Amino acid sequence: MTKRALLTIAAMLSLAPAAPAPAGTKPCRDKDGKVVPCPKPPRKPVQRCKDEKGRFVACPTKDQPASR
Repeated sequence: MTKRALLTIAAMLSLAPAAPAPAGTKPCRDKDGKVVPCPKPPRKPVQRCKDEKGRFVACPTKDQPASR
């Protein structure tokens, strides 16, 4: 590589951020404007079924029998 190419690469690397920018930290507020803890989204229920050997497998549906 030429000296000019190396300097170009070094300049591009110096402009790149070292780490990703953090997400916004805007606090949650209630109707009165007071800062309150942000509500977490509701978790989806996860069905986990085990077979005879104790391994996790897809749970049987109404149309599909639990055979294996």
